[in-house]
Amino acid sequence: MKRIDWVYDEKQCEWKITPYNEFCTPEKTYRQIYVELYHTFYLEIRRGIPENFSKEEFVRRIIPQNMSKEQWMLIYGQLKAAINNIYSEHEFGIHKGKINIYPVHINTYDYLCLNAIKIYFEQNNFKPIAEACAKAADHCFAPYKNQLGTYFRNAYYILEMTSEFTSPLKYSNIFRAQLSKYELVLLFFNSFSSLSTIETRRLYLNADLFNNLELKDVRLKEGINDESVSRRMEYIHFPPVLFQKANKNEYMSSDLLEKLYNVILPENNIL
Repeated sequence: MKRIDWVYDEKQCEWKITPYNEFCTPEKTYRQIYVELYHTFYLEIRRGIPENFSKEEFVRRIIPQNMSKEQWMLIYGQLKAAINNIYSEHEFGIHKGKINIYPVHINTYDYLCLNAIKIYFEQNNFKPIAEACAKAADHCFAPYKNQLGTYFRNAYYILEMTSEFTSPLKYSNIFRAQLSKYELVLLFFNSFSSLSTIETRRLYLNADLFNNLELKDVRLKEGINDESVSRRMEYIHFPPVLFQKANKNEYMSSDLLEKLYNVILPENNIL
């Protein structure tokens, strides 16, 4: 596949895709899809906010009642504008018609998405997260079926084979050790896609395949200056959403993964 770059236009407050007349190596292909998943996953989280919160409730959770004029100008005014955009876009999708969108920096939306994810965790409401994973995977993987289909099938058959060994975790750990972060993220999102199966998710769980995948790598926690993704993850204007320390890494546990899998549509569910 040919290489592309995502470049954020801060004046227009939008992403622009720059194509190149250059083919990617397999590893660069995985990284390119990894970046697309980052963008698309948060877009789906953002679209799901109006379906899970009334506008009044979401504003109440994000915007404090008392603040200084400086705080409103620097932080909360932008957040309120972004919230208005999110709900206006949702209403347009339902009823059509004219809407006014106020341009805000993408970090503002990322901040709101992280807050939404934090609230879902607090409520033990994993369905919006799993649905966003599924939609992002289906959207991003569709153009790359030829490149990824064989890779996903190989991973499946390797884990299926190791599951029959006397010490399956010993061998599945060897397999996982060969995978880059990009490959793990692709396998993680693929497990939610419409092309995944009951047995695929069961194999991933039994192998504890994602136990060293950091939550920030699948955008469930705040990233810390991750240049390999883009400047999109650098929270310059806002404080850390989840109040985590910079040196604290949180990983995808089998318990969390099982909760996410258990809310996938019943016809695709596994457990």
